[in-house]
Formats: sequence, C-alpha cells, structure tokens
Amino acid sequence: MTDSSRLIPSKLKAQSEAAITRLQAYNESLRVSNVALDAFINDDTNRSKRFNNAKRKMEDYKLVSNAFIQANDSDIAEHRMLADIVGDIDLVGAAIFHSLSINMRDRYFAEDRVAHYRRVQHNVTILQRLNPFDRTLSNAQQNQRNWERLLENIVED
Repeated sequence: MTDSSRLIPSKLKAQSEAAITRLQAYNESLRVSNVALDAFINDDTNRSKRFNNAKRKMEDYKLVSNAFIQANDSDIAEHRMLADIVGDIDLVGAAIFHSLSINMRDRYFAEDRVAHYRRVQHNVTILQRLNPFDRTLSNAQQNQRNWERLLENIVED
C-alpha cells in the first residue's frame, strides 16, 4: 500500500459481481457438457472395446469437470463474502497512513507516561511513604493504571 492507493468498495463489488456472472456461466457450460457426457456414457448401442475406452475417458473428464464446478462454486462464495465484508467506505492510502502515524504518536506518548509514573513510584522515599498526607505514590499508581488502560485501547500497527 502506498499513499496513492485506493480501495473503492463499489468498484470491488462490481468486479466481484462480474466474476460471479462469468463463473456461473462456466458452471452452466460444464453442466451442459456433463449431460452430453452422461448421454454418451449411458448409450449402450455400441459395445466395442474402443467405445468402452472412450466412455472411461469421458467418465474421467466428467470427474475433472465436476471438480471445476466445485472450485467455481467456492470462488463464487468467496466473491459474495468479499462483497459483503468490503463495506461502503472508500479507503485512501494517505488517510490510512495519516491515521496510523497519529495512532503511533499516541501509543508512544502513552508508553512514555506509563514509564514516567513507574519512575515516580520507584523514586518515592520512605519518608514520603510514611507521611499520611503525601499522595505521591498512590497518585502515581493511579495515573499509571489510567495510562495503561488508555494504552490497551490504542490499536497496535
């Protein structure tokens, strides 16, 4: 992805719909050929060895044809799923990169604040701990927890 990359859902959906139409047409052609193959395979008018060999080859071809139909059906399902999950919002590379840079800046800032409050807790003296009016330690612990919660809500990468 680059700054100039764009994902336009309406175009992606149109491409998927065109692919689905083509795959369905391929499947219909394969099904029609399978009907013709069945007619040939089940025709008992000729019982020569060569016809029997040709019938076996046609049965093999039919297996391959059915595998293509299954593969196409799978592709159709994937295209439908893609069209459903792509959403409706145009994705622009520059906007995504800008959002990522803001996210990383916020993440670094929150990590710095957590480290700062850990240092504050580490540097609290015994006298501060014994003083009932000194809230340095408890404030630092609370602030650290708050920043850690914020940090959990910042999406990575």
